[in-house]
Amino acid sequence: MTETEKLNFLKALNKAGIEFSYADPHQGCFSISPVGALECVKDPLAYRARIWRVTVEALTEYDQWVANGCPCNATTEEGRQCRNTVDYYSTSPHNFVPGVTDRCRVHRSEKRQ
Repeated sequence: MTETEKLNFLKALNKAGIEFSYADPHQGCFSISPVGALECVKDPLAYRARIWRVTVEALTEYDQWVANGCPCNATTEEGRQCRNTVDYYSTSPHNFVPGVTDRCRVHRSEKRQ
């Protein structure tokens, strides 16, 4: 099947009343167009990066941080990683800044040097 045939098929399903939806941990579940569904199937990571308006690389870095349990990546006075848990819901892909938003309350309030 060509891309055009796939898209026409999805459009026919949509016209028949079948809706497509996408679920994202931060944005919840929402309807997407047949074009969006095809794009999502072709490259899910690129589609997700596009809806968050970030690069694939930035989204990958964010996803790795979340997969590791959202640890604080600051260094303690003893030279170890803090690893306090950062509130996952307060940091989303579009505002994730390594070295800034991946910090716990204690380390966010410290003066940055």
